[in-house]
Amino acid sequence: MTDYEGGVSAEWRAGKQKAAVEIDADGEAYLYVTDCRGDQLLAEQLPMRQEAYAQIRLLKHELGEMSSRVERVNPAWRSLFE
Repeated sequence: MTDYEGGVSAEWRAGKQKAAVEIDADGEAYLYVTDCRGDQLLAEQLPMRQEAYAQIRLLKHELGEMSSRVERVNPAWRSLFE
């Protein structure tokens, strides 16, 4: 999902298992992962560094494109999370 401040986020769930990534407008990324029991495996903020710049920009772009496509195909997708 693209936010109104220039960031993007995506989340995948299967039961208690979850993977999420958020990238803010400045390019800082936050990663969150749980296993199938819901136990947290990763919760880490990745500061924007020169080494990661290209990869984070690519990921942010693709998440934004995916979010736009989902919004066009299923504008009511948010109701799935209520």
